[in-house]
Amino acid sequence: MPSARDVKPADPEEADHSMLPPKTDPRWRTLVQTNTEYRLKGLATRMMLTRARLMGSKKDEESVNAAIEVAFAFFTKNADTVRDDVHAIFG
Repeated sequence: MPSARDVKPADPEEADHSMLPPKTDPRWRTLVQTNTEYRLKGLATRMMLTRARLMGSKKDEESVNAAIEVAFAFFTKNADTVRDDVHAIFG
């Protein structure tokens, strides 16, 4: 059994992203460019989605990609606490 000093803190860059589709998946674009309503549990997720949708509403490719990056980074960083919301959005 590893001791406490052998256990390294979780690095968001090394987190398990298996529950998230790749950023190239068209569902990310749908998420940030439409007003589709999801049954989200977390206030933080709802706030991030509002921000990402404001960014994505500009319709230019750079803004949409930035919105996708914001959403992806949020879900990656908060993977443990937003699991239900990820399931509600991506199935």
